[in-house]
Amino acid sequence: MAQTQVTVTIESLAPENGVFLTPFWVGFHNGNFDTYDRGTAISPAFERLVEDGNTAPLSQEFLDSGNGVVDGTIVGLDGIEGPIDPGEVVTQTFTLESTDPTSRYFSYASMIIPSNDAFIANGDPLIREIFDADGNFLGAEFIIAGSQILDGGSEVNDELVENTAFFAQAAPDTGVEENGVVTVHPGFIPGGRILSEDGSSDNAPTAFTGADFTAEGYQIARITVSLAEESIVIADPVAITSVLDGAQEVAEGDPDAIGNSILTLNDAGDSLEYSLTISGLDFGANGLIEGGSQTEDTSDDVTRLHIHNAARGANGDVVFSIFDTVAPDLGNALNIQGNQDEDLAVTLNGDGSVTLTGIWEETDPANTALSEFVDDFRNGQIGEDLPFYWNVHTEEFPGGAIRGQLIVTEDELLDTPFTRFQNSNVPGTYIYAAGAEADNIRNNFPNFAEEGVAFSAAIAPGDDLISLFRLESNQLPGTFLYVGEEELNSINENPDFSNAFTNQGVAFYIYGAGSNQEAPFTRFQNSNVPGTYIYATGAEANNIRNNLTSFIDEGIAFEGAI
Repeated sequence: MAQTQVTVTIESLAPENGVFLTPFWVGFHNGNFDTYDRGTAISPAFERLVEDGNTAPLSQEFLDSGNGVVDGTIVGLDGIEGPIDPGEVVTQTFTLESTDPTSRYFSYASMIIPSNDAFIANGDPLIREIFDADGNFLGAEFIIAGSQILDGGSEVNDELVENTAFFAQAAPDTGVEENGVVTVHPGFIPGGRILSEDGSSDNAPTAFTGADFTAEGYQIARITVSLAEESIVIADPVAITSVLDGAQEVAEGDPDAIGNSILTLNDAGDSLEYSLTISGLDFGANGLIEGGSQTEDTSDDVTRLHIHNAARGANGDVVFSIFDTVAPDLGNALNIQGNQDEDLAVTLNGDGSVTLTGIWEETDPANTALSEFVDDFRNGQIGEDLPFYWNVHTEEFPGGAIRGQLIVTEDELLDTPFTRFQNSNVPGTYIYAAGAEADNIRNNFPNFAEEGVAFSAAIAPGDDLISLFRLESNQLPGTFLYVGEEELNSINENPDFSNAFTNQGVAFYIYGAGSNQEAPFTRFQNSNVPGTYIYATGAEANNIRNNLTSFIDEGIAFEGAI
């Protein structure tokens, strides 16, 4: 849920020597918290507020009701500390879940002093709507007139010093019980104890000669509920992924290069962290990595890399530039042509792929500020396209070699790295393991050579994840096949196949082929050792296709994080 900071401002409009307000109770709720009703008796908790200015019982009643979770008491700081003096302005900021129904409506209550049981409050719990049903901020600003002051009906308005709050009342609930109901207050007694007080009495904190709130045009307070200055809307981080390939380009793209990325918009919405890995393109020719060109062919030299703003199938403007030799004036952060990201880091991986990491921050000199797009990111639905895409340009494809539409995903589910081990007794056969099993292989099975982390997967089920089962070959122990549920069922239904494998159970959970969530892994069968397989992506997959003819490409098996 989105968190929004709002400020409640209480401005006393009472004239000089006018009425004071006790510390002001405010609460945010779902529209079902009713403080009082005219013509009926008030609750014991509300009685403590209207007779003594004590907000604690009302606050507890509010929280116990289950209709709201955020409330507070705003105190005065000027003049007489505690009460809100005539002319004083006080504020307090609250953090609310804007889409939570318990934040939608606003209520308030305060005792008028000096008095026996005069108060102001909203009797209609639905009258002050702060957010609409979709969580959009509406706010409020209104003035309370003297004619709106109410009588709690719980204590006789005798104005006796010992019974009147703000005079010499020594203890709570000391007045004469009235056993009445809430009505419009008739006003203080003409010529009585309150209106005649000039401030000279021992028990009076000040003069109240301006306290006749029944006078024409008398105003008590202005109440405003507004967005806090420089309000930061806090929301859950947004997880985003993208798979890049040439097929997503509007025009022809590079069929041999691929990429994938993981991005996260932080809770404050002021930074978008990314990790982008690309295979099959040359990042060295134009200096993004050290060592010069990765290939002799200049056609795959990367010339530009940006985030653009457009839907899938359409071209859009550059909003954030990472690298650009064509338009280097877009930026020069870290002395990199066209770079607008001061956090950019570029790493050459062992398989020849390149990983770029960085953070698009609100303070970066982007073509368009990140804040312009925060709502787009936050309002995206899981599995749906966002109107943004990566575009990587090369010499051969100046309009774009590979492109990847950004897609909202769940928080990173594939958080367990799986290591690939090759069985040296049967070269070209592999097992993938994580955690304790990987440690056991390292420590006790020297014939399995560790080749590093192959991918990350999940070890627990998750929405949109599929189960991959590990089957060990009975003809060639120590070699394995990984299959989804549908393929497993087909194997089990065929005696020739089912007798050939032993099902070892679920190996891991992962995204299925075509989900466009992570990097696509191809399954290659080793024709020299039928029934044995390797799973690869990116440059390694291309290398297998181009140079290892004994491995047969069987298509995308799953999508894993790299």
